[in-house]
Amino acid sequence: MITSNAALAKRLHPRLTNWFRQTFGEFTNAQLRCVPTVLDRKSVLLTSPTGSGKTLAGFLGVFDFLLRKMDRKEP
Repeated sequence: MITSNAALAKRLHPRLTNWFRQTFGEFTNAQLRCVPTVLDRKSVLLTSPTGSGKTLAGFLGVFDFLLRKMDRKEP
């Protein structure tokens, strides 16, 4: 499991990492626990309080996948 902001930032597409840092600064605990699993294309159930970054935790893996697909220029 990734436990640091730097480690998760290294796993994400560079454009996504830059956008995230400019917009939010640091990953929340919920994101640190969930995003690596999503990046590994595994299922995860995340429960966390309102405002903890759950929605973005789920979408970061999807955004990463799409950016990498765009880089490969796949249809």
